[in-house]
Amino acid sequence: MAASYKYIQQRRGTQEDFDSVNPLLRAGEAAFATDSNVLKVGNGTDKWRDLPEFVSTAKLKKLKTIIDLPAISSGDYYSTTISFPGLLATGEYFISASPHASIDSNLTVEQAFHSASNEVTVKFLANSTQSPTTDLILYIVSYEITAPEQTTTTTPEPNIITGDLYSWGNNQFGQLGLEDNADRYEPTRTEDTSLLAVSAGEYHTVLINSSYDLLTAGFNYYGQLGLGSAGASENKKDFTAVTELHEENATSTDTVKVEDNPKFTKCSAGSSHTLAVNDKGYLCAAGSNQYGCLGLGHADQRKYLVRYKSTQDELIEFDYFSGTAVTITDNKYTFPSLTSSYNTYKFILNRLGEHRILNVPSSGNSFALINVGKEDDISYSGEFFVQNKVVDGNEYPFYSGEILIDVSGDYGQVRSESLDHGDGGLVFYYTHDDLNWKDVAAGGQHSLAIKDGAAYTYGNNTFGQLGRTDTISQPRNEPFAADFNSSVSNITKISAGSYHSLALDADGQAFSCGKNDEGQLGHHDTRKRTDFTKIVATTIALDDDYESVEMLQDSHAVLVNNFERYAFRPSNSESSTVLNNTINDKYLLGTGSYTLLAVDPTKPITLLNNGKSDKIYISAGSSAGSETLIGTTNDGTYTFYSGTVTIRVDGDFGKVSLYVKDLIGVGTTASHPSTSHLANLVHKDMFYFNQVEDKFVDISAGNNYSLLRTASNKIFACGENSNGQLGIGNNINQLGLVEIEGNWHEMSAGANHSVLVDEFKNLWTVGDNERGQLGSFDTIDRNRPFQVNDNINWTKPSAGGSHSHAAVYSFLPNAPTSISVKNADTSNYAGHNELEITWVNPDSYIDGVTHYIVEYSSNGGSTYTALPHTQSLSPPKTRIQYFNPLLSLIFRVKAVNRNGESLYSPVSTPISSVALIDPNYCDTVFLTHFNGDVEEPSERDAFFKDYSKNNYQLYPNIRVERAEVDDGQFGSALNARQPDGVKYSLDTNFVLESGYTIEAYVKPTSDYVSTNGSWQLGAWVNIRELTKSNNSNTHALSLFSGGPSPYPDEAYTRLKYRAVEITAAGTVDDIICSGNLTNDIFNHVAIVRTIDIPNSKFKTSMYINGIRTDQLEESFPVPTYSGVATSTLNLMQDDQLIDEVRISNIARYADTETIDVPTKPFGEGDASAC
Repeated sequence: MAASYKYIQQRRGTQEDFDSVNPLLRAGEAAFATDSNVLKVGNGTDKWRDLPEFVSTAKLKKLKTIIDLPAISSGDYYSTTISFPGLLATGEYFISASPHASIDSNLTVEQAFHSASNEVTVKFLANSTQSPTTDLILYIVSYEITAPEQTTTTTPEPNIITGDLYSWGNNQFGQLGLEDNADRYEPTRTEDTSLLAVSAGEYHTVLINSSYDLLTAGFNYYGQLGLGSAGASENKKDFTAVTELHEENATSTDTVKVEDNPKFTKCSAGSSHTLAVNDKGYLCAAGSNQYGCLGLGHADQRKYLVRYKSTQDELIEFDYFSGTAVTITDNKYTFPSLTSSYNTYKFILNRLGEHRILNVPSSGNSFALINVGKEDDISYSGEFFVQNKVVDGNEYPFYSGEILIDVSGDYGQVRSESLDHGDGGLVFYYTHDDLNWKDVAAGGQHSLAIKDGAAYTYGNNTFGQLGRTDTISQPRNEPFAADFNSSVSNITKISAGSYHSLALDADGQAFSCGKNDEGQLGHHDTRKRTDFTKIVATTIALDDDYESVEMLQDSHAVLVNNFERYAFRPSNSESSTVLNNTINDKYLLGTGSYTLLAVDPTKPITLLNNGKSDKIYISAGSSAGSETLIGTTNDGTYTFYSGTVTIRVDGDFGKVSLYVKDLIGVGTTASHPSTSHLANLVHKDMFYFNQVEDKFVDISAGNNYSLLRTASNKIFACGENSNGQLGIGNNINQLGLVEIEGNWHEMSAGANHSVLVDEFKNLWTVGDNERGQLGSFDTIDRNRPFQVNDNINWTKPSAGGSHSHAAVYSFLPNAPTSISVKNADTSNYAGHNELEITWVNPDSYIDGVTHYIVEYSSNGGSTYTALPHTQSLSPPKTRIQYFNPLLSLIFRVKAVNRNGESLYSPVSTPISSVALIDPNYCDTVFLTHFNGDVEEPSERDAFFKDYSKNNYQLYPNIRVERAEVDDGQFGSALNARQPDGVKYSLDTNFVLESGYTIEAYVKPTSDYVSTNGSWQLGAWVNIRELTKSNNSNTHALSLFSGGPSPYPDEAYTRLKYRAVEITAAGTVDDIICSGNLTNDIFNHVAIVRTIDIPNSKFKTSMYINGIRTDQLEESFPVPTYSGVATSTLNLMQDDQLIDEVRISNIARYADTETIDVPTKPFGEGDASAC
């Protein structure tokens, strides 16, 4: 049984993904569209779009409502309109209504229908007179039949962004960037995020972040990290930014710095060297330079990234959008960046847009740009017109003052002209030979690069991996253009293995060269190639002496070479050539039908398909009789055809020959035994099965194997398979292309393992696993792809020597799946007139969500108002907010990431906030909840508000911006840091007499406690400058203060309650209660003073989480603490959290060993009634 389902996975993607790809689902395989909540289960036959869908929870909505019915006369109808949020006016819905319990049989629900936006109408029929009915419970179900039409606009698809980088596998030299040398057997998150590119070399890794910084980690013996150091002790365990760019020093063998904090667009890590392209288009390299693989013109290693220069020209970016002032030296224009002779400088002006030159004199040095014929690409104007003048036969206007140069395309080069002095000595260039490098690929000891649509190679060429037929086996230490064996359009991608190279052009053609002893070139043999040779993807090797072409679906049969053979052309003209061969043609045929038009009746054809007629055969045409053929490549009796001939291909036929009747030199027939010329027969018009009938879109070279991906997202592999790295279920080397089963979007070939990403952004690995590079929690090799961590969407896979990387994929986020709202009656967190808003989005991390936008409507969804952003990301997400209790509200929420916003969640059910009344509210002298977002100006006052009858205000000019919000006991909480904390101004209304209660929720953190070995002020509230009844001494009532346990092995925080009196004589009376707080949770802390009148005593107790930890007894008289005009209340915590602070002039709890801890936020009341 296990074998029948062990490869079945639950597919997951968006509705658009499934509709676009339309995958075939195996029997029992489930596929779920995360945005529409559509679930389908495969049957092994039908594709996604043809499968029935299970009920979609996104389309299904339910409502429970209570209505009253009036008296209804017999035979009359009664209709009632019911609010049903989420139904749009233009949508079509099936509505069903049913009563909760049995009703009179003569009263029926006749109809239920969608009557307006967010409304349904239910129609009752009375078959007999009905009395009024109250509290009738109805269940209403809506199912969306047709989605409402929505106006859409076409916008460019945003760039893919990525979240965190994950690493796993060999970490001997720190190449995983995890700040240690321990191997990892599962993907482990690094500290790096927002990646543009990542490349894993043999023992080091390079990446480019969203700021275009180049960062490197790992082995640095040869200086391949580009950080200015090299050697066995210079490895890096974390990703470190390259901060200097160098170039060769013309006067020494060293390098010289030319730029600080350079920026890069491309990178590649090789065996022991690194290649990159910087933002200006320079080719850059660092590390081992054996065989000249750095391309710098020598073989000396480099520990800095060094840019390649083929000339001694000094290139200056003329990038002056805001303008630069010109001066005149020897009647030539001079700029601040120009420090020596014009002869060594070239000004590169290629940033599109306007550039300004300032202060051009109005004398004979006024300015013109000699741009005739190039006006569409570069134009100019000036602040002051001076005069026109003819230069080189064309008239130009000359200007002074501010000159504006507008670049809009590649103008090549132009020069300036000075009015009275001729050539102004200033030449602008759109590009230069040393610029315009577009991509790089670092291999074992050789390198590849792309510039101007051509492939350049340099380094080791022992096996012809440079693709240079004129320098076979000779290394190159500078980039030279590679050779290709057939016509090629612009090269778009390159990839370098240990000793072989791959290239891809804009037409989807793939080429390979170099070592081929394992079949890694994909040509069905083990012969090396010294020029880039087209991979034709047949199942049988082709002799590469002649070109091949994909057969056209409709071709004209044209007799060529003095009627010696047929050629199949797009028209009936022999000059309409497809192939350049003069003797033999090779045609690639995939599955399907091919029509050959106008086959000459005097020269009928047949296919030598004996034994292959189930794979390829002639299915239509005018019969010209049958003959038995002898001495051909495949003897037998065949029927010949002419006219319009159809060839049908149903499978892999390998290759067959086309045979033309009655031509000299094509074989022997029974009727013509004397006309045998077998030597000319072998390569006549051969048909080969085209295994890949699609264009290639991606390539990746491993040590001794290759991966190629097509536009239909198939991956084909060839070469060494000793570790199963080809992913085809065995360990047999493959000389030609074989398909890896699956639908793939990204791939990377490492030394002997592969990392793949499928259509749903799932991560798969296959091959060698000696160091855990497959991320499978073990070291077992695999020859079928293994799925890694299905909880994350992945992108940018990179396989190195024995380590791997991938990044979290993020696009427009998925919508939150649900939202619910509770008030103080149903929530344990919502307080007085507050609502607890909770939503669920299981994809928040996968989608790179940065925040959410919560919106509410008080008019049934006609309009919505947004609440300020919330950063809560861990599901479920919660927001506590105050709302007017008179409003009935509905809510919705959407997610936001760096690319944009999701769709909205389903709408919540209507709800209103309710009062949470404290019966002793008038005894409350201070009350805060700390709910909301302190960083939002509109919520700042509410966050710090004192909700007691006294409504105390924040102390003037206090630095409250250092207070932060975090998850609290009820909603958010306060993190008020030293030195200022949060301070409130008090007055004489602040009175504590007889019994009182001071309480709050306090959360000490382990990090704080572990780093403070002595007593520090932890979470504390302090009241200063109070008066004490019948006493003139100075008093400070420290309500509670704390710090870490004095015992290092005890994981708690010590808390004290202190009443400090400084007498006139200077003595200190320090009264203390204490207890222990549990770290990393919110502790309910209560200081309660009760009065024991019979015994003339008062008692002060400390309770932590409902348990009394200490009690202090004192004799009468009971002191009264009263505020004065200068009294303040401070909340200072040293990075601890505090929530729900309440001070009451009443003992809220009895003098018992335990008290009941509040389960809801502190209540409020009507201050005007106090």
